Formats: sequence, C-alpha cells, structure tokens
Amino acid sequence: EKLFAELQLSDLLEQEAFATPRARVKQQEAVYTAMVTALKVKTTAEWLRQLAAAGIPVAEVRGLPEVAGDPELAGREVFATLPSPLHPGEDVTLVKAGYVTDADGPAVRSAPPLLGAHTREILARLGYDAAHIKQLGDLGVI
Repeated sequence: EKLFAELQLSDLLEQEAFATPRARVKQQEAVYTAMVTALKVKTTAEWLRQLAAAGIPVAEVRGLPEVAGDPELAGREVFATLPSPLHPGEDVTLVKAGYVTDADGPAVRSAPPLLGAHTREILARLGYDAAHIKQLGDLGVI
C-alpha cells in the first residue's frame, strides 16, 4: 500500500480488484502494467531516493557495464584483468571475491582453465586408464 501511494496509484486500492494483497496477486499483470507506467515518470535515482525515504526497500537493477564501472567495486578490487587465454593481445576481466582483507586478501593467480583443459586428469582420477582415455580422445568423445 505504501508503494502504491508513492507511485500515485492509491486510487487502484479503492477498486475491489486491488483492495487486498490476495486480490492484487490475482491481478499481477494489471499491477505490473500500472507500476511500469508510473515508474517511467522519474529517473531511477529519483525513485531510489523517494522510495528509500518512504521506508520502502528498494535497489537498482543494473546491467553488467554499470556494475563493472561502480567505483565502490573498483575500490574493493573486485575485478582482475589478465591476458586472454584465447585471444593473444586481448585482456579478459575476471570477478574476484567481493571483499578485501588486511594482509592476504583473495587474488587471481591465473586465467580460468579452457573448456576441457582438465578432462584427462579428471578421468584418470575417476579410474580410467591411459588407453581408455586415449580411445575416448581418438573417438572425439573428449
């Protein structure tokens, strides 16, 4: 109800179809459409401030470029850039742990393995002998 009020949709709550939480659940599509229309009148930043000030839990849904450019994440050194294992001369950006410690925080020591890089090792640990692993390779299974 508080959200409806902040979105200037309180008049909907006076209609029987929207009067109770249970009724609103049955009208999900109509509620969604009304909220999308209402949210278009202000920017995300404006809604974040207004809804938070009204005590309504709110968070921005961001795309990967916005997340990657977040100064707070840069300060936490959440991303690591390494040479691409697939494209010489290019870099890849990896996500590290979302925290730092005083002395020995998480670090990226190498690029992630390529697809299938450890298949033979894993099969050997599972008990496959070298001849069987070779046969699987010759058949194009691995």
